Amino acid sequence: MEDKAKFAQAADLKKFAFFGVAVSTVATLIAIIAVPLLCVHMQSVSTHLSEELMFCKAKNLYVKYVFFSILPI
Repeated sequence: MEDKAKFAQAADLKKFAFFGVAVSTVATLIAIIAVPLLCVHMQSVSTHLSEELMFCKAKNLYVKYVFFSILPI
């Protein structure tokens, strides 16, 4: 009777170990894919923000030019 209980416990532990290995493998694969994608996305957002900042600076200079050209009138 004791042997059957040990075999049942061993079978349960095998299932638990297999589930743990499967989850860690999936998590590792997701991390391998997600981290580079996140880096590419962050670089894209940074580039877009830099372009927007340069556009705003250019418009600001133009607005200052127009303002000071109209001011003496």
